[in-house]
Amino acid sequence: MLLLVGFVTRLGGMSRSLWLDEAWVANSITAPTWSQMFFYDRWAQSTPPGYLAVTRAWLGIAGESEVALRTVPFAATVFSVILLALALRRIFSPALAILGAAFAVANFWLMKYAEQGKQYSCDLFMAALFLWLIWRYQQGPPERPGYLALAISGVAGVFLSYTTLFWFPAMLLGMVLPEATAAAAGRLPSPSATERWTRAVPLGALYSAAVLAAWWFFLRPNRTARLVEKNSDRFLFHEDLRTTITGFWDNVSALLVAHVAWWAVWISYVVAALVAVGAMRAGWQAWQGDTRARSLCVACGIPLLTGMAMSAAGQYPLMWHARFLIWMLPGFIVFLLYAIEPAWKWLGELTGGWLEGPAGLIILTMLCVGFTAALRVVERRFPDRAERPREAMLFLKEHMKPGEPLYVHGAMTEQFYYYRRFLKWSPEKIYWGNSGWPCCPIGVASRVTNPAMKELRPELQDFAAGVPGDRLWIFVTDAQFTPELRAGIERIERTMEEAGWRTAGKETMPGLILYEMTRAAPAPAE
Repeated sequence: MLLLVGFVTRLGGMSRSLWLDEAWVANSITAPTWSQMFFYDRWAQSTPPGYLAVTRAWLGIAGESEVALRTVPFAATVFSVILLALALRRIFSPALAILGAAFAVANFWLMKYAEQGKQYSCDLFMAALFLWLIWRYQQGPPERPGYLALAISGVAGVFLSYTTLFWFPAMLLGMVLPEATAAAAGRLPSPSATERWTRAVPLGALYSAAVLAAWWFFLRPNRTARLVEKNSDRFLFHEDLRTTITGFWDNVSALLVAHVAWWAVWISYVVAALVAVGAMRAGWQAWQGDTRARSLCVACGIPLLTGMAMSAAGQYPLMWHARFLIWMLPGFIVFLLYAIEPAWKWLGELTGGWLEGPAGLIILTMLCVGFTAALRVVERRFPDRAERPREAMLFLKEHMKPGEPLYVHGAMTEQFYYYRRFLKWSPEKIYWGNSGWPCCPIGVASRVTNPAMKELRPELQDFAAGVPGDRLWIFVTDAQFTPELRAGIERIERTMEEAGWRTAGKETMPGLILYEMTRAAPAPAE
């Protein structure tokens, strides 16, 4: 029921226009050849090859559309929540497992990237899968997953999601440590230390080979100096310790509860503090010899520490955007539940076990469903700022006359490029802008009309000077996410007036602006 309410209410977003990052990923997926997809010549290809391959194969079956492009991440998110719920049910009581699943379904970022054609939902899926696998392995036979399942999950996972790497040390450590509950439960005896190492070492070698192959064949060729520079200030400990702690804390809290309002910020701080309490409780109890707490530290704590170490080494950005932390969400939810578990048990004893009984579980589920539905209503009160390039292209298709030129701003080029092919329509004359490009395109100079133009104002003047007719069109971003471009965007009408053009029409859509300009009549002679 939670899945039904959580995901069905998000289906409406599946058919929205592609925004910038989705557009360039879609352009690479639909490239003529597989090689051009893996090594996209228009943008720094940071998307894992497995995600690209699965989505391309799916488009070959379902056909190309916004919905089809988003089906793979949507499915990955659904299975992520299912796997997380299965893991939580093994770790906690049914009531706490329901609360954890509800927290996941209600998470803003989990649902946001479920309906976007990017790889972050696959990061979440692999995290939930490895949490489930590691916990099952630590429980010993007959719970332990097969060796082949561990090998396939790791090798395939690193090509589907680069953050799978962070779970490898935890998986291998979970294999080396004595199984947590097998002996105590009277099951088959735990394997000896030699047997455990014999299992772990070959798997570690296989995982290492997969990581090396992903790096050598895909990450290394697609790594650009601009991409490295762009992320240089997003690594842990890049600056002083205080900046790192506050920046990471804000990013983690925003992942747990999106900072959409001042009250949400304070709630996120409380939730993040509870996650920290749960992690410290697990660490302390593991130190005291509690095997369950030890398994929690291995399954949830080690991946988090590995990711932080990789960030400190300048290999993964954790100081910017919650989407880069979404793979941490399953571990955070486990620590959150572990923090409130003592209070929940006390409350259960106070109610005579009613909370964990059938009636209590039904009521708790209904409350979680109602809370999730209420969150969807609250979300709709906030303005939808997603870009609408498809609607803009359809407007241009309807209103532009043959021969009329169009200026395309650098920030809108990938969206325009995609929908030009998707809608099978394009103006005859296009001025490709050189200003406003975000990170990280490749070979821009060969794709723009005038590489000498570096700023919007002279670029528009250059465009206007080359128009022989009396009408032109301008397609630009509204700079809602790029404040450094806002001043130039706001001066467009004044810039065009100086060049002898006046605004005949202006269409403002989420994420973009369309201008229709006509040549100004010459001033009458005195």
